[in-house]
Amino acid sequence: MTQGTTPTLVFELDIEPGTLVSLYLTFRQGYGREVTRREDSITADNDAKTLTVTLTQEETLKFEEGGNVEIQLRAVTTTGAALASNIVALPVERILLGGVIT
Repeated sequence: MTQGTTPTLVFELDIEPGTLVSLYLTFRQGYGREVTRREDSITADNDAKTLTVTLTQEETLKFEEGGNVEIQLRAVTTTGAALASNIVALPVERILLGGVIT
């Protein structure tokens, strides 16, 4: 992930996203650098068993270069089961011109 960009991230699941009624997709890097997306800003594809989310420039600028952003999905299924994915790490790349561009 590169600071100040709008990456689209695709997450492959073992189950159909349609069986998930509540989603929390959290991106965290250290204390105070966190973005959590809910189901209203995540696109689900039941056929491909994927979730897709696009972060904003403001969101990626929260993360510091050179470190990793940890990512985890937590969800509740239609049967009431609470699930959590493995935590994955994504490196943060720097940019030369800081801030939001238009």
